[in-house]
Amino acid sequence: MKIIAVTPAYNEDHYLAEFRRHADVCSAGISEHIIVDDGSGRGYVAELHRMFPECTVRERVDRGGLAAAINDGIRVALEHDADAVLLLVQDISILGESVAAMARVLQERPRAGIVGPVLVDRDGTTIQEFGGVVDPRTLDVTKLFAGERDNARLPRLQQVQFVAGGVNLVRGDVFRQIGLLDERLFMYGDELDFGMRARARGWELVVTRAARASHEHYGDDSVLRPRPVFLMTRNQLWLVRKHLGQGAAAQLVAGRLWGLPRRIGHYLRRGRLDLARAYVGGLIHGVVGV
Repeated sequence: MKIIAVTPAYNEDHYLAEFRRHADVCSAGISEHIIVDDGSGRGYVAELHRMFPECTVRERVDRGGLAAAINDGIRVALEHDADAVLLLVQDISILGESVAAMARVLQERPRAGIVGPVLVDRDGTTIQEFGGVVDPRTLDVTKLFAGERDNARLPRLQQVQFVAGGVNLVRGDVFRQIGLLDERLFMYGDELDFGMRARARGWELVVTRAARASHEHYGDDSVLRPRPVFLMTRNQLWLVRKHLGQGAAAQLVAGRLWGLPRRIGHYLRRGRLDLARAYVGGLIHGVVGV
């Protein structure tokens, strides 16, 4: 099975050294690694070329977001006749043998379209998720086995409704059938949307205990910035409308408005007027559309 990895990049100088290590440890399981820079500064792009000479580094002129950068890499991977595409962000490490374990699932299960590993914290033992289930009314995701440390409790294989977007192996035919990530989302929620579209076309989402990946910066305060708060708020409303219809979206908006004073108060008590504004902006844009 020909596996090509795709990694998005954007001005993340602080990740480059560890990403170099991550690229090394997964290299045995892939045929090619495509890094797509999403409109970073020239110095950062030059560093990508210097530090990753064995990789294909593609440069986007304008920033289109995580989904757009990943899509650029997927297109190249499909042009290069990839049987499967490994989607991998910079701060997640996965060994080559774990990539091979996920590939075996694709080979053994013809309807398996997306395969994910056990995703653990930087300590290497605490489970962040082993797939997830999706709330049918709000599309909130509940991560399975989160916080546990006993891998022996995990099933060998498990069919799920959600696979982590930061590291997963996607059968090339899934992209060919349903298309790529929805670039209008920019980032946050793109993996949920893609997985729902895949399941609607009869593809299975599966996680395997035989594959393991480590998320180095999970739980950092990156989501406590205005841009992520805006995008996560907006995208959830948009995805509910897209997948569940206008009625479900209206119910979600009503719930968010009911809880708005409490949410705004939460931010203001912490001196985060910027997050309060971002949340309200996300609600407004989620109502009127992306």
